[in-house]
Amino acid sequence: MSGCEYSKRVINMLKGLMIMGNDNIGIGDRVRAYDYDCRDLEGPDACFTEGIVLGFENEGDIENGRYVIMADRDVWAGKEMDVRVGTRIYPPANGRVITPANIYVNRVEVLQKKT
Repeated sequence: MSGCEYSKRVINMLKGLMIMGNDNIGIGDRVRAYDYDCRDLEGPDACFTEGIVLGFENEGDIENGRYVIMADRDVWAGKEMDVRVGTRIYPPANGRVITPANIYVNRVEVLQKKT
């Protein structure tokens, strides 16, 4: 195998890299998914949805690369909206590295565990 072929193989492997954290997000949990890295809950930078985790979805060759959440609250630029309420949203799973930008995402937090 040439160096170029090896490099391509490593790059493809890294595209699916998952560095799973200790978030322990599970089906039935109530979560908040931030649209950006900002964690503001009010004001012009507050952009997030809240809802219940329905499951997980593969993205290409990345197993469980996205959460499936039924949104019941939608906040955009600090204002309550209803654009995403009642729809499924698919934020990237925590710990995932999004390529090619190599952005580490950790934007979903548990508000209440399913009892």
